[in-house]
Amino acid sequence: MYRVADMWDDAFRVAKQQGGASAAKQVAYVWSKTLGGDSAVRLLLKLGLLEPCVDYAAETGAFAYAFELCKHESMAHKLPDIYLKHAMSLEDEGKWREAEASFIKANKPKEAVLMYVHCQDWDAAQRIAEAHDPSSVSDVLVGQARVAFENKEYQKAETFLLRAERPELAVKFYKDGGQWEDALRLTQEYLPHKLQQVQDEYESYLSSTSSSGRGEDMLTPAKTWEANGDYTRAIEAYLKMTVLQTTDYALLEEVWYKALELALKFVPVKAKTVGKTVAERLAEISRFESAGEAYLSIERYKESIEVFIRGDKWDRARTVAREHAPQFENWVEDQYVESLKMRGKAEELASVDVIAGLDLLANRGQWAKCLQTAENEGGQVLTKYVALYAAQLLQDGQAAQALSVFTQYGTSENPSNFNLYRKLCGELFLTESFASLTSYKTWASLRDVLSALVSIIG
Repeated sequence: MYRVADMWDDAFRVAKQQGGASAAKQVAYVWSKTLGGDSAVRLLLKLGLLEPCVDYAAETGAFAYAFELCKHESMAHKLPDIYLKHAMSLEDEGKWREAEASFIKANKPKEAVLMYVHCQDWDAAQRIAEAHDPSSVSDVLVGQARVAFENKEYQKAETFLLRAERPELAVKFYKDGGQWEDALRLTQEYLPHKLQQVQDEYESYLSSTSSSGRGEDMLTPAKTWEANGDYTRAIEAYLKMTVLQTTDYALLEEVWYKALELALKFVPVKAKTVGKTVAERLAEISRFESAGEAYLSIERYKESIEVFIRGDKWDRARTVAREHAPQFENWVEDQYVESLKMRGKAEELASVDVIAGLDLLANRGQWAKCLQTAENEGGQVLTKYVALYAAQLLQDGQAAQALSVFTQYGTSENPSNFNLYRKLCGELFLTESFASLTSYKTWASLRDVLSALVSIIG
């Protein structure tokens, strides 16, 4: 009512009495706007509400009026705050240039830089930073790097962060992205004092994630330690690779041997322990030849020979025994014979142990091969197996076939065979006919065999 009647003194009085300080401020603010200029300032000074009305004008977006009120010298300290609020309002409206100007007037160039970083206007951000806040140049580069990482432009992102002298942030980005090899590379080059920490973090990461298919990844710390000359840690890292991380046995063989090579060359005090570990692991995955060489490298000759034998590397086992442990030469040959017996390798067995080989052929019923081999030996060896075969035939009721064996290979004056000859005759008399047209050959053969036997006995 009083406002409509332009009775501002009464309107202010009632607002103050009935509405309190807030209502009085609003009435004073509207009253001052009807006056404008210096009159408005004088009114608000008189009422003691100049600063509250400046704040109210900024809060309600009446920035032009706020600036007008701030022309009074007593409000000079408020200008930066009003410019900052004005800049933030302009930023919300997308008026970047006007906001930039207000940020500068508010002595807040960093806020202008961050505004442009947020909207990815890198040129503008760089321009403001270089002209008004050099310390913010790194913020611009970090912002560009962050976007580059999100776009998988890793090399560009790394370059930005190195220009910003923030290698630790590049390492963090790489770690967050699971690119541990790059993280370790940067750490080694720019933050060597943190290399141990990043290595430990990587190993923890690997142990906490699925190990399947991560074999190659696990080599990263080992290679880093090796390149850095920390061979003890490199050996430990290489040996952390096991069948739990990969089923690529060729890779495991290569990695474990690398650990052994480093130990032999650079950390000899650990060579025997590492060599034993490597050899045992190689044997477990049936890499017997490599396991044997590993044992040999640490002078564990007996174990070397044993594992060569397990891998059927008999020539290598013999060489190790001959050159390094001659006390095992006979043992190796004994093991070879037993191995041939177990696998039924009769012909190979005969080449190293004739009797054992012939026994195996006989037991397997391979009489043709048995007698052929025995014939090469001749003498008592042939006599023995001829008799054994003939006895087997007689037992099976094949007297005629037994006779043909004696016809082919001859008889022996050995008295232990006389009963065999006697049984042969008896069986033939019982089974063969004298009147058959085909029996002549049988009786003629028996006559020749007995005649030869008489001649031998003398």
